[in-house]
Amino acid sequence: MYRHYSSALASLVEEISHGKSITLDLGSNDTGSTQVFLDLRCHFYVKDLNELLQEISSDNPSRFDLLEAHLLDKPNDLKFDYVLCWDLLNYIDKDLQPHLFNLLAPYFKEDTLLHTMRYTNENMPSSPDQFRIHSELNFSMG
Repeated sequence: MYRHYSSALASLVEEISHGKSITLDLGSNDTGSTQVFLDLRCHFYVKDLNELLQEISSDNPSRFDLLEAHLLDKPNDLKFDYVLCWDLLNYIDKDLQPHLFNLLAPYFKEDTLLHTMRYTNENMPSSPDQFRIHSELNFSMG
């Protein structure tokens, strides 16, 4: 498995490590990133949208309601400092993305940071990848 270095991810982890930040990870529960952020002693919430992707595909007329039901069990006063999308936005229909962010917006602070990765070539995997953060802030996919 090839390891990559991401200066954006390194900056994000550095910022998170400086305080008691609250982070929302929209990626899979199965990744190796969760423990890294818990070790930084930040408050960390995972809402696995990977498990919902097939149900919220464009051919499902209930996809907006399904997404809303999946996201809406947070305290009203909760405000996230960081939101980790990883590569999920590559797989969520363009018409559903504004709905996702409208649902999350009440939980954003004025300066909430969003971390996302976009594929720029034709070799995009057929489903979201599994990201694992390793020592020295290298990460692997797969």
